[in-house]
Amino acid sequence: MLQQYWQIASDFVLRMWHTVHWMSSPQTIAWSVGAVVLAGGCLALWNMSRHRSLLEFWSERIERGPVAPKNARQFRNLWVLALTILVVMVVSLGGPNLTGAPLTVPKGAVQVIGAFDVSNSMAALAYRPFYARMSGQTDPGPSLQWGTSLDAAKSLFKEDLLPQLTDNEVGLIAAGGVGYNTWDITRELSEDGAFMHMLNEHLKVGAAPFGGSDYADALQKSLDEFALVSKKERDEGDRSEKTRFIVLFGDGGNTSKPEDLDKVLAEINKQQIHLLIVEVGGSKPMSVPKYDSVSHRANSLFFMKVDSPNELATTMAQPVILTDGQPAKPGYPIDRTQIASGEKVFLHMLQKVNNADLIYAPPGTMHIYYSFPEKLGGLVAVSNESNIRPWLLLVAFGAFVITALGGGGLPRWRLFMPEIRPSVTSVFALIHGWFKFAFARKR
Repeated sequence: MLQQYWQIASDFVLRMWHTVHWMSSPQTIAWSVGAVVLAGGCLALWNMSRHRSLLEFWSERIERGPVAPKNARQFRNLWVLALTILVVMVVSLGGPNLTGAPLTVPKGAVQVIGAFDVSNSMAALAYRPFYARMSGQTDPGPSLQWGTSLDAAKSLFKEDLLPQLTDNEVGLIAAGGVGYNTWDITRELSEDGAFMHMLNEHLKVGAAPFGGSDYADALQKSLDEFALVSKKERDEGDRSEKTRFIVLFGDGGNTSKPEDLDKVLAEINKQQIHLLIVEVGGSKPMSVPKYDSVSHRANSLFFMKVDSPNELATTMAQPVILTDGQPAKPGYPIDRTQIASGEKVFLHMLQKVNNADLIYAPPGTMHIYYSFPEKLGGLVAVSNESNIRPWLLLVAFGAFVITALGGGGLPRWRLFMPEIRPSVTSVFALIHGWFKFAFARKR
């Protein structure tokens, strides 16, 4: 129970961070600082224009006493706040990264193929109650194919893996009765590009020929794509070192022959290709609705068992259980030495491939926490964003506001702020007081 609440809290914090992460960019900070300095300077000139001289403006207030500290405690607090603002601003400008933001893989160092199971079982709606939070969309109703296991797989791929692959190459493979090359390896990963269009609009349940889910053929199609790209690079004189990954999303419903799967896994191992397996799907049996292949709308029918046509067919993903009897932590790579049970085909892949990782992502998993290597081809990855900077800037701004408004008996900065009683801090009173001060008659 505590683990569930912790997961919800951490997901909330992560979502909040993604909402404000734009504050950490150097361009945003530069524009913000410039805007603040310009606005503050204009306001200061406006206020000073209401007095015969700057000296008179300050002297009459210091002599009256409301600006100067009234005692040793206020004097000490004023200096503590000033030093806090200075230290926090200096630290924030240093760009600390305390929470492990996704790293951008060095340019041209990685080639990744996303292989997605598009069999009928991936149309199960186990993720539907959670998918509104994952995609930010509104549930369109039961008639539309939405919130399926495949939708969750694509969301995790786009949210957590693709952002790390800027200026690198990614391709798409659909795993059906045979593997289908949905899109060749490309570096064009922009939101309005062809790759994202194919991922969003064409990679649907049933997007590969025939029924079933032949993982062996899908993995072989991935190897064929890598071989084709390698030949093209050699012809163009490209000898740069690249690390290759196959990211397989599925619920474990493999229909390939065991000998075919072992053959392709041996080849993956031989070529030292990394295999990341992400298991999606509900942990309880669930019926699977049928959808029209063109409109992707439900037709009020469900898949039935082949050997018992009058009985509903169900699907589920086998939860990964650790040696201590606890379920694996959702969203994180699992230590293969600690796995006691799980989906047999995925555990078999994990055993056969040296460079393999398995992530269990049941319904409710909002993110997968996997980082591609930080050092590739002699280059070192750099952080996409500084996680802690906007919060430090917010602390510095809060300290400044407290100082300016005279909270706790501290002096107000009269050059920028109007003459308002410390107890009045509402926005409307602040605006009213500023206009009252700004448009007062000159003495």
